[in-house]
Formats: sequence, C-alpha cells, structure tokens
Amino acid sequence: MSNVLTVNHLTKTFVKDGKQIIAVNDVSFTVGEQEILGIVGESGSGKSTVASILMGLESMDSGEVLLETMDISHVKGRVRRNTYSHIQMVFQDAVGSFDPRKTIGQSIESAISKLRDLSKEERSILVIETLRDVGLPATYIKKYPHELSGGECQRAALARAIAVNPKILICDEATSALDVLVQARIVDILLHLREVHEMSIIFITHDLPLVSSLTDRILIMNDGVVVESGPTKSVMTNPKSEYTTELLRSVI
Repeated sequence: MSNVLTVNHLTKTFVKDGKQIIAVNDVSFTVGEQEILGIVGESGSGKSTVASILMGLESMDSGEVLLETMDISHVKGRVRRNTYSHIQMVFQDAVGSFDPRKTIGQSIESAISKLRDLSKEERSILVIETLRDVGLPATYIKKYPHELSGGECQRAALARAIAVNPKILICDEATSALDVLVQARIVDILLHLREVHEMSIIFITHDLPLVSSLTDRILIMNDGVVVESGPTKSVMTNPKSEYTTELLRSVI
C-alpha cells in the first residue's frame, strides 16, 4: 500500500507571553491509501496544530509534508488552491463552519465552485448526491445551518468536504460535541465514505473508545511529541508507553 500523505519531522513553536511553547516537536507519520489514522491526545497535546499545518492554516517551523510524491510544505497561490482540493477538513463546530446567511446547498455549491471546474448544473447535481451520501435528503439544500441538529450539521459539513473529491479527509474532534448515538452514526458514515470515495481519513480526537471502533492505526501524542504509534488493536491491547497506559486506565 502506497502512502497518500507523508509527514517528516514536523515542528511548530508558538510564542506566548514572551515564552516559547513547542506545540509540535519532531512529529513524523504516514497515511496509506484508504487508511484511517487516529491521532489521539489530551487538550494541548499538539494534535490540532498538526491538522492546522496540514491544512495550511498554520505555518511550520521545520519539517516536510508530502502529498503522494509532491512536497506541499510551502505551496502558495494556484498550486496551493489545487493542493487543497485534495485535502479537506471537518471541524468540531459544524454550525460555526457554515455561513449563517447561506443555505446548506449554497455553502456546498460554493465550496465546489472554488475547487472543481464544473458547470452550474453539474454542481447542483453533485450537491444533492453528496447530501445523500451522508444520509440527508435533497430538501436540505434549502435549509440554513441553524435549522439543523448538531448531527445533521456535521453530516452537511462532511458533504461539503467530500464534494470536492479529496484524497484525504481530516476530522478534528468532529464528533466530540455529539451524543453517543449520533457519534456512532457519524462513524458509520465515515466508514461508508472511505469506501465509496476511496479516500484516506485522519481522525483527531481525545476519545480512545471511539477511535478504537474506527481507525486502522493510531498515533498517541503528548506535549507535542508522538509517544506511541502502531495498529489500533495492538496499541489498545498492549500499550508500550506509560502515557498510553494511563490514558487507557482513565476510560476503563
């Protein structure tokens, strides 16, 4: 299995109150074709900073990010636009990620128009298809974000992300604000989307039980460092680091 994403020696430092804070310290990992990688850690572990760097929302101090064989570490302009049609992200605050003045259909179509060269008719058809992919009826194109439940809005956010046909979908705490039943439904949808759209997923969370039901491999972060990685079942049943062991004890 070839790698869709390769991250080498990623480092990011912030300055707060005159002090340097190392948010990400020499982090390396890969994501294979149609693989689901879980990145797990407590608040402040650096996992969301990694996601922001991968999306180009934060710059890196040093390191390398390869999309297949292309170095996207410092891409700009049109190249950056083309690059980020291949990497999409779903955030924790699904409602806040939408423009409240636009309907769900308008928001999804707007995302498509920026990153895919399709006609108006093709975009309209794709909006409906992607909504159906996440279990929402076509009538939702006319709804506004505030008219949807948290779970429905998260599904709409997934529809917007997959509409541009990404190779990698990043979910940053995308289920943490949802109840257990809705979380389970979102997990089922992600597994379905992975197969239908043949994409890889990076699932970022602090929820170990949830990640164990979804991911193929897992990366455990603490204080900006990867403390353990490996196949999810192996890490969950036979952790090597003391930090992972303590995390597991906290949820038993």
